[in-house]
Amino acid sequence: MIRCKGFGLIDLLIFVAAATILAAVAVPSAGSLRDGLAADRIVDLADEMARACHRYQLDTGRCASELSASTDGHSYTHPRHHELSMPQPHAGWHGPYLEAPLRQDESPLGGPVYLVTDLDLAPARGFALAGEEGLTGGSGQMLIFHGVPRRLAELVDARIDGKKAGGPWQAQGRVEWISEGQGSLCIFLMKFEQTRGDQR
Repeated sequence: MIRCKGFGLIDLLIFVAAATILAAVAVPSAGSLRDGLAADRIVDLADEMARACHRYQLDTGRCASELSASTDGHSYTHPRHHELSMPQPHAGWHGPYLEAPLRQDESPLGGPVYLVTDLDLAPARGFALAGEEGLTGGSGQMLIFHGVPRRLAELVDARIDGKKAGGPWQAQGRVEWISEGQGSLCIFLMKFEQTRGDQR
């Protein structure tokens, strides 16, 4: 008679221990990878918006607004909310400067994204830029992401401002993070330099 050996208690304990060790290593790595990809998407979108704003300003002499349309298509769908992507009546407009209107799903977190023309607009509190005295505010271009957790904001700050976590990173440089609510990430794109007489 041939006896088949199955898993014994010791084999089961070894398997459970190995699986636990693998899970302990893999889960944080997956979270770090996900946060890294999300930070890359935010930085890429900020770069794309900065280029579009610069071209728009050169053509029209104005700052542009671009507000993410809701996923259900019921808010911020009018062309006045998409000056970079939809035809505008402004003199010199030679767009579109973006391939498509800004959408909420362009945020890795699925929340609203706003390109605004006022650097002092809440939730921002002004930007402490290198080489500038005081806070930079007034007319300019800023990108706002809502619902951004601290860990992701720190990664974005490290990629844009080159800072390491630990210092007062959230209120210095081009990246500002405000913890109130679910967390808002503000990214300075450019200060408005008037090139034409037409400005809001």
